[in-house]
Amino acid sequence: CSGTATTCMVTMTANQSVTATFSQVFTDPTLTAQSTLIKAVHFSELRSAINTLRAVNSLAAFGWTDPTLTAGTTSAKKVHMDELRQALNEAGGPSPSSYETLVVGQTTIKASHISDLRDAVRALE
Repeated sequence: CSGTATTCMVTMTANQSVTATFSQVFTDPTLTAQSTLIKAVHFSELRSAINTLRAVNSLAAFGWTDPTLTAGTTSAKKVHMDELRQALNEAGGPSPSSYETLVVGQTTIKASHISDLRDAVRALE
């Protein structure tokens, strides 16, 4: 079984092993440079996916600086990206230094930054 179906039937004719692997479904699955607006939901979904990976690795949920991100109110900040990178690294993902360096007041958070984190999450799922 594969895809996005909410159910799946596996016919068993003998003793067999079955493994189910679930992946996070992200809003705006394809982020496009220069056209995809980065949203609070992109950060919230990554936080949820990363905390799930942390739990699998017997780690506590990460303590986010701004626990609640509100659409239209909360601005994306360097600290949000840094925390996502750190929390993911602690769950077995790439080192935060492997990503593009972000500079406060100079670097705009882009679709590629979110995509890089999503790819790292998928690699660990």
